[in-house]
Amino acid sequence: MQLQTATPAPEQSGWVVRAETPPRCDGIREVILALAQEVYVRLVQNDGRILQPFRGKSEFAAKAFLARIAASVVVDHFRY
Repeated sequence: MQLQTATPAPEQSGWVVRAETPPRCDGIREVILALAQEVYVRLVQNDGRILQPFRGKSEFAAKAFLARIAASVVVDHFRY
């Protein structure tokens, strides 16, 4: 499985994350999509409480912040 970096979507102001999975791993694709959705949910739940204190001064800071949220989502997924 290869994950591509997030890139700005040309038709909108949001970001698009693309995941490439081998054809034989159909179940993995659904898990990846569900985990990506859970990252978005965590970012916006409780009126974006998790985003309010964030003051990223660089692109690296934003990527590190999102990576930490994503890592937490993955750990929670495999914990249960």
